[in-house]
Amino acid sequence: MSDKSFILSLVPRLRRHARLVSGSQPTADDLVAKALELTINDAQTEPMNLTRRVFRHVNTLIKVHRLSPRPKSGGSADVVSIVDDRLQSLSLLSRQVFLLTSVERFADSDVCSILQLRGTELDSARQLARREMARQIHPNVLILEDDAFTAADIQYQLTDAGHSVVGVAATHREAIELAVIKPIDIVLADVQLADGGNGIEAVKQICATKHVPAIYLTAFPERLKECAASIKKSCVAKPFLLDQIESLLVDKLFLPATNPRVPLVIASR
Repeated sequence: MSDKSFILSLVPRLRRHARLVSGSQPTADDLVAKALELTINDAQTEPMNLTRRVFRHVNTLIKVHRLSPRPKSGGSADVVSIVDDRLQSLSLLSRQVFLLTSVERFADSDVCSILQLRGTELDSARQLARREMARQIHPNVLILEDDAFTAADIQYQLTDAGHSVVGVAATHREAIELAVIKPIDIVLADVQLADGGNGIEAVKQICATKHVPAIYLTAFPERLKECAASIKKSCVAKPFLLDQIESLLVDKLFLPATNPRVPLVIASR
């Protein structure tokens, strides 16, 4: 495949990225067309692969373009409108960092190259993005924790951060009973419960009907070697910091479909 053909094959991905950053498909298409022209005619000798190069041009053009604020959707429950509203409420750099890392899945070194940032600047931008995103999500959290002191500490920290704890369960049975009667957006579960039950199994039973994400807590992360990759990625080792929990809350809840609906959420329109 020629360089030009390869660059053109990136167009759907570029259109999606530019729309999510700019909030407007016509604006995105104009920026992508200019970025493609710059990339195809690029005579620079910098050793950068074509994907990073064209994404750098798109994001550089976005930074110098005077983006008009996109009107809010007015509380629409439409998934795409919710995502657009949430993204447009972020600062430009926060949107770029979030989308390049969490949606486009670029490595940190690639994001630094695309946005022309140093590593420390990317770290600062990511922290700012997390704070901005965390302010938009106030989930109903169900806590599964058999240690009363730890449960009280988690509840205090989450409530202090603006989240709502709808219940605390120490056993598998209590967890299932609370899940039936409480509105839940996410489950925060200790892997080991008081009755010898397993927090992972409790979450599976809850999610069979509630379809909500989960974050797992454990003092023994090495015991999760045989667990699915999705569980390992959602696990926080004790002792933990609130920032670790909030980081996962953002990952799982900021886009209201980090599961099967993602293709719908991020599709160009």
